[in-house]
Amino acid sequence: MKPRRRVNQVRHRRPVTHRLTIEKLEYDPDAGVLKWRTGHRCGSVAGTTMNGGYVLVRLAGNNFSAAQLIWFIVHGKWPELEIDHVNGDPADNRLVNLRLATRAQNNRNRRTPRNNTSGVKGVAYHVRAGAWVAYIRAGGRRQHLGTFTTKDEAAVARAAAEARLHGDFVRQVPACRPKDL
Repeated sequence: MKPRRRVNQVRHRRPVTHRLTIEKLEYDPDAGVLKWRTGHRCGSVAGTTMNGGYVLVRLAGNNFSAAQLIWFIVHGKWPELEIDHVNGDPADNRLVNLRLATRAQNNRNRRTPRNNTSGVKGVAYHVRAGAWVAYIRAGGRRQHLGTFTTKDEAAVARAAAEARLHGDFVRQVPACRPKDL
């Protein structure tokens, strides 16, 4: 009697080595794209842009982010940490825009969430107090930065705390225009 194959059993895939990667893909550092070296797709850009803007490449039966493959091609080893896009554009895979980051560092470089009603990360209007409140997460804790009469003051306090606590992993956003505040 044949043993039954479990539904969620993973098939063994061919391991992806550095040699295989550079045989199949070439990296254009100026454009920040991977191109196929072999097969009917030779010369075309590798990968598919996903919903979040990240480029996904299928190689030897495995899916990889283009940023991971680029890091692997250039450095000869898989990244030990997450790959952070310095400018926040997940499709910009130029090497100067990629850096290693811990999960916490990578989260500091996130966009302002869509459900943010103030338009500024870490700033909210406190209805009962009738004032703007600024806060930041650091060391796994939410830190209260103060209560302010205007959103501008709260945003300045938040920006100062980001620069002090997050260093290079602060998302660079254009200055707020007075009519937006």
